[in-house]
Amino acid sequence: MNKSLIYYWLQNWLTKPDVTNQCKRIRDLLEKEYESDLDFLNEIITVIYDDKNLENDTLEVLKRIVHGSFGQGGFTLDITSSEEASFWKKLLSISPSNGYLLAIYSDTLVLKGEEEKALPLFIKCFKLEPESLHFLDPYIYELLLKSQYRLEYQLLKLESDIKQDEYEDDPEILEEIVSELKEEYVTQPEVIENINKIVSHRLR
Repeated sequence: MNKSLIYYWLQNWLTKPDVTNQCKRIRDLLEKEYESDLDFLNEIITVIYDDKNLENDTLEVLKRIVHGSFGQGGFTLDITSSEEASFWKKLLSISPSNGYLLAIYSDTLVLKGEEEKALPLFIKCFKLEPESLHFLDPYIYELLLKSQYRLEYQLLKLESDIKQDEYEDDPEILEEIVSELKEEYVTQPEVIENINKIVSHRLR
């Protein structure tokens, strides 16, 4: 366990006072000694399984301790990519509708080389957690644009950007994006209809 790097990733989360009891207990586990880093992960799983829920602040701390940065990994624990993926999958069994957790698990699968398995999970993740359309590694979005999920990703991204007023100060950019989408799918009227529906929300 590289505690120096863990503390780097945690930053103010290491001493942040306004966190849940579960999060405090997870942080306290860092003070213990373990025969292996896998034992450390197993103890985390035990805490969360006992609580039967996963708090949002706990997940943020765990992401920093175990996964580090999206698209790169944390290099904090002496575990294999398969062991890390198994860890996040176990947490998903407790909190299956947590989009942020699903994003972490999916990113782990990509780093593990299982891109085909990860891509449909990213689409599910975007539906659960639209913000994940913006904070993942750019490589993920490039993969999606080259995959069978291209259209679904494009529509989800367009809808999210409009809802968040991403183009409020640059409406010309939105018009250009919409125009390019319509040109790409000009032979698919149902897609054009979906694009128009998404854009119409901006005008309400």
